[in-house]
Amino acid sequence: MNAYLVIRQGGRWTDVFHLSPGQNISIGRASTNSIVIPEERCSRTHAEIFLQEGAWHLRDLQSRNGTIVNGHTISDCHQLQNGDQIQIASGQLEFLTSLSKVFQKSPQSAPSTVSQQTASMGAGSESIIARRDHSGILDDVQRNAPSSAGATPAIDAATSLRLYQLAFHLSTANSPEEAATIALRSLLQETGAEAGGVFLYQAANDLESDSSELLQTDDSKDRSDEVTLDRGSPVESASLRSETPPMILLATEQSGGKGYRSPSDFLAATVFTEKQGILARNIGDVTEFLPNGASASLAASSLIVAPIRFERRILGMIHIYHSSPIHPLTASHLQVAIAVADTLALAFQKITSQRVLQDSLQSALRKTQQLQEQLSQQSLMVGDSGVLKKIKDVIARAAPTNATILIRGESGVGKELVAQLLHQMSPRKDGPFICVNCAALSPTLLESELFGHEKGAFTGAIERKIGRFEAANGGTLLLDEVGEMTPEIQTKFLRVLETRTIERLGSHKPIPVDVRVISATNRDLEEAVQDGLFRSDLYFRLKVIQIEVPALRQRTQDIPLLALHFLKRFMRETGRKLDGFTPDAIEALTSYRWPGNVRELKNVVERAVVLSTGNWIEVEDLALDSIGRLSKTSEITTASAGYQPVSLDQIEREHILATLRHTQGNKSRTASILGIERSTLDRKLQRFSLTPEDWKAS
Repeated sequence: MNAYLVIRQGGRWTDVFHLSPGQNISIGRASTNSIVIPEERCSRTHAEIFLQEGAWHLRDLQSRNGTIVNGHTISDCHQLQNGDQIQIASGQLEFLTSLSKVFQKSPQSAPSTVSQQTASMGAGSESIIARRDHSGILDDVQRNAPSSAGATPAIDAATSLRLYQLAFHLSTANSPEEAATIALRSLLQETGAEAGGVFLYQAANDLESDSSELLQTDDSKDRSDEVTLDRGSPVESASLRSETPPMILLATEQSGGKGYRSPSDFLAATVFTEKQGILARNIGDVTEFLPNGASASLAASSLIVAPIRFERRILGMIHIYHSSPIHPLTASHLQVAIAVADTLALAFQKITSQRVLQDSLQSALRKTQQLQEQLSQQSLMVGDSGVLKKIKDVIARAAPTNATILIRGESGVGKELVAQLLHQMSPRKDGPFICVNCAALSPTLLESELFGHEKGAFTGAIERKIGRFEAANGGTLLLDEVGEMTPEIQTKFLRVLETRTIERLGSHKPIPVDVRVISATNRDLEEAVQDGLFRSDLYFRLKVIQIEVPALRQRTQDIPLLALHFLKRFMRETGRKLDGFTPDAIEALTSYRWPGNVRELKNVVERAVVLSTGNWIEVEDLALDSIGRLSKTSEITTASAGYQPVSLDQIEREHILATLRHTQGNKSRTASILGIERSTLDRKLQRFSLTPEDWKAS
């Protein structure tokens, strides 16, 4: 049967002995006893406890002042019962058959005369646990005197100096991991321990937030005493373990080529609950101290765990151990470990404060940058034409809503700029703004890009990846060239719009997302719907609000203003000083058809600023493409020649063919002039059965 002898002090346990069969526990004043009570009222060999016929007995060994059990003096032998209170001189002991309530806090009773100095384990004890609430270093410094007899020795001056040096080094750490490594290396060097680790309880792992919910200690007074535990005491700590949060390993150090072994659940729970440092020696095969899943052959001979605390918070703990029984860890080492843990807690707090400040500064900087970007983006919508004013009005009314928006217009008109303004003027402005070009990716890659994938979902998926929908959570997602989606992806995209959930490739777990979707296209979606290339239900779902961005040739009065805007911008970037555009240059700009729209105008002005040799930008500096000029000429010629019954497909085919001949078959440049994607041009060439022989022909 399990049996324990508990020494109590002030209503709390201080020593616990596990009574083993075949072991006699002697109590007396002499140092050879198992329990030493160094008082004159206690005889040299006062009493003994032994097992007889399956029951534990207490025998008074003809002591001078007698042995008291439950208030009555026994004369010879007494069979012990669970809960019996034993008093020998000023020593108070309790016989228990279970330790399930030992760790529970009991009401404070009258102070006992049993003290750290008057109750200790004698020679022959096999296991000791010493517990401390604080290091006592400051107490020793303030007293400027050696510790009293029997107490833990004060830390010497050299050790104190090294602790001060450690505090200085920790002040330079920029991360919790760096601080933990510095502190652990210093502690191992000071104690000679074989290995160690620094842990954070997961509840305290938000070092960036000063308001994170960390464990609050009780309001009781600090407990600076040390206690001992007899070998093999199987404390019933299941309830403690269930209340202990998981630990996160910050740093490890080891010597001799051996790997580090983490502390047992029992030690983690005890430190978390008792809020004290613990020293365990001669622990042997005590299961409570074995690393999780380890055998007795891997057990340490001595170990120390010290809580990392700041004010009323428990952040984590330091764990060190030594396998050699020749040079075990001592109570002085426990004192040093607690001092290092307290210093490390201060370093964590300093890092926390720095990160909070950095986050505040970065947040302010981001808001400033967002405001600057918003102002810059609004300024890019330069012009006072009526069509542009209508666009700005629609943006102002649509932005505060969550409605799905479809932006239409030729390539280069500024569809992405309109989407950015919708985002910046919406309640989601502090969230992410993410753009995906649907025409630039293959169907498989586009699906992975949008929805993410699990590891192994397809060849090359070597790790999990979150998609753009997840990344844009709380913000806005722009799907450019949405008309290029394959029917399969259209189906999945429609489901996301309806359910507001996504599923990664290779997974069937729905993930909720809060994203505003804005789509953009230069494609004729109505024609694509009629041809069965685009789902009609998706078309109507995207077209809740439609914004038509006009081509630059439809707002020619804005061209001089835009040109002057870009001129000022590129003069700042290049450092050049120019007086402006000549009247002929302005006339050339306004008469040009701008197949590339605002993007082309920006490129033309940038090239002119870089290459012009005079103080004014001349027509020759603009180097306008002949395609834009021929467009107008062709249009006039066609009008003067009268109506010709030609289909739109035939006009489109001839125009594409003329552009290819002009660019000498350069498809990328042709697509840029036409204002379409290269992939769109390839599809049109296939549709019209155009081959290189066609545009090479004279």
